[in-house]
Amino acid sequence: MSIAAYYQCYKQPNAFKHCLHEFRKHYPTAELWIVNDGGDPNLETIAKPYNPSHYEYQNNIADLGKQTIYGSRKSFDIWLNRLREFLSNTKADFFILLEDDVFVMKQTFTDMLHYDINGCNTDPRWAIEGALAEKIKQNNPRAPQPPYIGGCGGCFFRVSFFKRLFDSMETVNKELDFFGHNSQTYPSDVVLSYLTWLRGGTIDMYPGFAEQWYPNLKELLEKKSVSVLHKYREYYS
Repeated sequence: MSIAAYYQCYKQPNAFKHCLHEFRKHYPTAELWIVNDGGDPNLETIAKPYNPSHYEYQNNIADLGKQTIYGSRKSFDIWLNRLREFLSNTKADFFILLEDDVFVMKQTFTDMLHYDINGCNTDPRWAIEGALAEKIKQNNPRAPQPPYIGGCGGCFFRVSFFKRLFDSMETVNKELDFFGHNSQTYPSDVVLSYLTWLRGGTIDMYPGFAEQWYPNLKELLEKKSVSVLHKYREYYS
């Protein structure tokens, strides 16, 4: 089984280079699909030494100034179509979502990945709520209540599940319509989590995932048990 990476970049050249360098250190031959969201054109030059399997420059869609939260359905649909194009081309079994604040510290093996989305935040303060949570409950009684969110940077996604999920875009579009009626924005991780729970998928933690705010992060780092660290912004400008 194999792992690929999907990375939508923008305007953080130092963080971009650090993320690619650390990813390639542990996954030297993995597929690496990069989309520049209308940001710094010099990122292509930075990316070349890391041998991306695909690099493209697209029009900017980050209409809220954030690369993963979209204020309109139109912008989110463009983001989703970019991801679907990657899914239709990848031969990997899982892919990791890379972002400028993702630090890949060591390799994660596929036998550690048991869910459709591996990596989540179970804090109920950030869970899916209201009519969206109720619809998940109706369609997937096994989903936790409230349904927690996965799919941030550093998470691993099961390719086969998401290929099946997006096979029927007519159904997906109806669900996105419902999501839009019950949410002011389209955060990509929340939408992917909503669709995953709704379609009977699974979301949970995988060994080694950590975020910068974890109270025991220092201990985890000392034990060298962190494989992917999210919200690492040492190289942000």
